[in-house]
Amino acid sequence: MNSFNDDIIEDLEHIYTLGLEKGNLAVALKAKELLAKHINFFKASSHKNLSLADLKDEDIQRLMGEIKELLAKKTKK
Repeated sequence: MNSFNDDIIEDLEHIYTLGLEKGNLAVALKAKELLAKHINFFKASSHKNLSLADLKDEDIQRLMGEIKELLAKKTKK
């Protein structure tokens, strides 16, 4: 990838992180959506079912942390 693409990816990851830190899940989700679109993750011709086996351990741990945070917020309401 070129520098411009790297900058976009880095900026979107930063926005995602800030969104999570500030509790703004809509912003975090939109940043991930834009990142996925930027890297052509969504392909009309093929739909891949994601499996935990496809993820790295650190990705699974991060997602588990996000799930725990969301559940904790929902139980407080």
